[in-house]
Amino acid sequence: MPVKALKIEVLGRVQGVSFRVGAEKRALELGIGGWIKNNQNGGVDVWAEGPERNLQKFLQWCYNGSEEAAVESVESSEQAPAGYKDFSIIR
Repeated sequence: MPVKALKIEVLGRVQGVSFRVGAEKRALELGIGGWIKNNQNGGVDVWAEGPERNLQKFLQWCYNGSEEAAVESVESSEQAPAGYKDFSIIR
């Protein structure tokens, strides 16, 4: 299956509510590579790559997030894959 990549920004109450930990868990379940980190806007930035079907499932997760999160918006753009195999939280 061809690998695709998405750059995602999630805004809302997504810092300090286990959003990054939940995203890492979901990414690993789906075989998604990349990273997630808090940004200065109070949101999170995500780089995710893998098979398109799994990427779409991951993106759908981002619209809901962790149980405590309150997602207000999700923006994503397709990117050229960078070769990530593992998914990690950048602190």
